[in-house]
Amino acid sequence: MKPLRKRMFDALVLRNFPARTIDAYIDAVAALTRHYRVSPDRLTPAQVHGWLQSQRAVVAGLPFEILVRGLAFFFVEVLDWPIIRKAAGAPHPASPPLMAEVGQRMTEDMKRRNFSPRTIAAYVGAVSRFARHFGKCPTLLGADEIRAWQLLLHERKLSFSTYNVTSCALRFLYGVVFQKPDMTTVVPFARAERKLPTILSQGEVCAMLRSVVNDRDRLVVVIAYACGLRVSELASLRSSDVDEARRLLHVHAGKGRKDRLVPLSDSLLSYIAAYQRLHAPGEWLFPGESRGTHVGTRTIQRVVTAAATAAGLVKHVTPHILRHCFATHHLEARTDLRTVQSLLGHGSIGTTIRYHHMSRVVVTATASPADILDVLGPTS
Repeated sequence: MKPLRKRMFDALVLRNFPARTIDAYIDAVAALTRHYRVSPDRLTPAQVHGWLQSQRAVVAGLPFEILVRGLAFFFVEVLDWPIIRKAAGAPHPASPPLMAEVGQRMTEDMKRRNFSPRTIAAYVGAVSRFARHFGKCPTLLGADEIRAWQLLLHERKLSFSTYNVTSCALRFLYGVVFQKPDMTTVVPFARAERKLPTILSQGEVCAMLRSVVNDRDRLVVVIAYACGLRVSELASLRSSDVDEARRLLHVHAGKGRKDRLVPLSDSLLSYIAAYQRLHAPGEWLFPGESRGTHVGTRTIQRVVTAAATAAGLVKHVTPHILRHCFATHHLEARTDLRTVQSLLGHGSIGTTIRYHHMSRVVVTATASPADILDVLGPTS
């Protein structure tokens, strides 16, 4: 169940589902698994239908709807097995003929270009949903269907990233797999959102660290902030990635399959060494529950969120927020912008420069017009 759980979690995150919905949907599949004591991909439609009917008799209203939606997402989006909507009484179009062949060709072409497994899964999933909506193989769909599909995604108010992942997938399908480069011009991207991320003060970060009692969890939060790692990079750290002699942390196969080096302070090196002596983590710096695996990204997200809650922070804090804090606090300490770009592993300086605009030093560099005019006196 654990590999399937990870696939489901990744699919939910990719579609920008809220954390509470992610937990509810995963719990729905876990409840089904506990009932039959077998991996859900081995169940028959009759078994799933029977369990849903028993839950309908016991649980009424919204909780039952969550069960149905969670199982529908799992079987339709993760296993590509549209049985649950049918079991719940709602028809769902079957995957069109030849879709498996198209998906295989897409996968092979992306592997040849060294795409990451998550990108491959996202692209194939996006094309599969596009084909299922119209009930036809993508070879029979053209510009009109693409336009209608993108308008539907817009009406559903999906996130900017989800919409653009679909656009990228369709561009790859028609431009690379089907060898129709002219078709890519009818697949526009959405206008990029310019939202500013949440930034914590250094005092708030310290409060988070003081609130964590568990050694592993505290080290997770420390490295996430002190090294500015992405959550996937943090989860897959190996013990051998810590270079004590050179005081460096090796980050392997980050975004874009790029390696980079991040400096380690003496205090952080000592803390990591003490953690390794005490817990002997083995190959992975943060081992997972199963032998030979590393901790999951979802576990790290829960650790960071729990630390923020325990510290009494009102802001919604994720591991990526700590990465934002790493960059912003470096710039506030007058670290060179190019250096911050290298530490973050950004391919373009344009990605890094947004942190310069969020720096407190830059924002507060000029006086307020109200202060200049000296019109704000004490309130009566």
